[in-house]
Amino acid sequence: MEQKVVLITGCSSGIGLSLAIHLASDPSKTYKVYATMRNLDKKQRLLESVRDLHNETMAVLQMDITDQQSIGTVQRSIAEGRVDILVCNAGVGLMGPLEAQSEDIMRGILEVNLLGTIRTIQTFLPDMKRRRQGRILVTGSMGGLQGLPFNEVYCASKFAVEGVCESLAILLQQFKIHVSLIECGPVNTDFLRNLKKTEVSDESVEVDAHTRRLYEMYLQHCEMMFQNAAQDTDDIIQVFMEVIQAQCPVFRYYTNSALLPMSSLKLTALDGSQYIRAMKLMAIKSTPLFLRALTEISETLSFRILRKTSIRHLSSCGVLVTRNTSLLFPVMLQSIPTRRFINLAAPIIARRMEYSENRTIGYSVEQIYSIVANVDKYHQFVPWCKRSKVIKQHNGNVQAQLEIGFPPLIERYVSEVTVVPNHQVRAVCTEGTLFSHLETVWWFTPASGNREDSCNVEFYVTFEFKSLLHSHLATLFFDEVVKQMVKAFELRAAKLYGRPQDTNRMKTS
Repeated sequence: MEQKVVLITGCSSGIGLSLAIHLASDPSKTYKVYATMRNLDKKQRLLESVRDLHNETMAVLQMDITDQQSIGTVQRSIAEGRVDILVCNAGVGLMGPLEAQSEDIMRGILEVNLLGTIRTIQTFLPDMKRRRQGRILVTGSMGGLQGLPFNEVYCASKFAVEGVCESLAILLQQFKIHVSLIECGPVNTDFLRNLKKTEVSDESVEVDAHTRRLYEMYLQHCEMMFQNAAQDTDDIIQVFMEVIQAQCPVFRYYTNSALLPMSSLKLTALDGSQYIRAMKLMAIKSTPLFLRALTEISETLSFRILRKTSIRHLSSCGVLVTRNTSLLFPVMLQSIPTRRFINLAAPIIARRMEYSENRTIGYSVEQIYSIVANVDKYHQFVPWCKRSKVIKQHNGNVQAQLEIGFPPLIERYVSEVTVVPNHQVRAVCTEGTLFSHLETVWWFTPASGNREDSCNVEFYVTFEFKSLLHSHLATLFFDEVVKQMVKAFELRAAKLYGRPQDTNRMKTS
């Protein structure tokens, strides 16, 4: 059987080194690996790992991805005359206050991370197109999905790589060429040690004192992140192998679920304010508690668990946890709300949260009860609700399947709904992946004075997430979700029953 030819950039250390060794060590000799690196003086680690056992499966070549001539020389050196799998892995980091970065340093980052990736793809893409087959794997980064303080230029380069790959993926479907991004978080490699970093103690750098203090705090945060939440390269390599061996690989893979909530958070509020606020709290004002939460998620949703779920492809983690709280039976029908938060401001260790409110509104008991109890119709008007289906029904009580979110963020769960007609609706979440506990209760009673066109609505929800980080994020954007849910249910009531009755003279408690 003909070997698959794999070319990997950045093989002197880290992910590239480990992937080259793994592929070349395959007992069936399925792959012929061309492991490339800019500086062949660093090839010793690779050679010591393979020794003389893999002469038929590996060749080590010098290649500088910032030099088109160097890339072309490697292309001509490939004995098979083709590359079946191209792995663009080479990259460098840059950390420090933006005003401290010289133009030469910034250009250097873009030359490697962005233009080097583009040059490499440009060189090998025409032959893949001609043969109508091939795979391009690019080592991505969470820094290409979300902004990180003091990483402005690095993130700019990785954001750009995301755009290049996404654009190519659309076009290359026509040529049966698969493009995949492997999005990594912190990894136990030499990356942090090798990245270009502004030194806090360097007085020649013209940066104000407050920025210096924030930068020093961020450096401590990074060190703690790598100590507590970094993955081993073995975990990363398993993701690469999944992409390489997949019959039809998808576009984006995530190696670490711990940081997905932050990326997901960007998509919940289009103005971006919630993500900026959350990063301010978590990155610059980092605490051991946040790091413990990240570690907890990494342990709970380990790589091996992720391999058996769709989280890599759907990224159904993170921000939806707070949405689900409201989306099952969202807070609704507000005019001038009176509400109290019981535990949302409490320390994150108290993960059980509660919320309640009691108000008078301008619709009858029967009208409001019918909206809340009719779960089957949620997909028609509840934001982000893609599916709401009653799967069992007995004596008015129902079991419903709900699908919440928008691609690629989807969460599915089952809700057990019990009712006392025109008086109470109670729902308990079961078979969910995000909650260890979720219960909502609605009570409906006639308004004072027995006005049939108005009623008192009392709402109560208690919930607990399986992850500390989700609990922490809930405190940041629960209010915004509530507001959107309120508007949706108000519009639903107005659409079905017309404008609400005037309740200004009614007492709200």
